[in-house]
Amino acid sequence: MIISGLLSVVKMLVHLLFGWFTLPNLPDSLLSVIDKVFSYMEAGASILFLFVNQDVAFYTLSALILVMNFDKLYKIGMWILRKIPMLNIS
Repeated sequence: MIISGLLSVVKMLVHLLFGWFTLPNLPDSLLSVIDKVFSYMEAGASILFLFVNQDVAFYTLSALILVMNFDKLYKIGMWILRKIPMLNIS
């Protein structure tokens, strides 16, 4: 609930900052390559879902991403906490 609220705020800020800027359309050759990559990813996910429930795979992969990026998340959290002067964190 908190994460979805934060993500909606980030989405709103990005939309406010970059909403006026429009990008040109991608070439058809690049779109076909991207579609092919996503179809391969969907095929791999469907093979994974044969052996593991979709919810279990989602939460496991989320936890894996969190553990792999814990050092970056820790540094970001400490940077934010250092910006609060009344905490006296150096």
